Amino acid sequence: AVKVAYDYLRNHWSKLAVQTNIEGNHINIQIVPHGESNLVPSSAAIVVAIASSLLERSLEPKTVVLGDITLQGTLLPLVSLADCLQTVSEQGGARVVVPISNAKDLPSIPAEILNRLELVFSADPIDSVLKALGL
Repeated sequence: AVKVAYDYLRNHWSKLAVQTNIEGNHINIQIVPHGESNLVPSSAAIVVAIASSLLERSLEPKTVVLGDITLQGTLLPLVSLADCLQTVSEQGGARVVVPISNAKDLPSIPAEILNRLELVFSADPIDSVLKALGL
């Protein structure tokens, strides 16, 4: 997931319209599951983490990025949006960047979960970066 995320970001870096150069940076990523959930970060979250580091810009507070990307860079829908949002809520997340392809699943999400979270929909991994970092 890390290599796919880095390669995607390197190939689409110009879409961020920033002066920082992605080439020539050495990146060391250590993935540590959070809390008791043992969730592994999604590849979209890894794209955001790399961009955050290179841009020296933090994510918006309590933001969680969901979704995996394919080798071609397509942002895949979550299999179980309700379960993911429940976990995010239980772990203290407040703002969730979600693949736009999951918008169709909103009617099946319990209102008590939706009321605790701000959902921000993303069309692709670069859009996830922009929304997670508030750019």
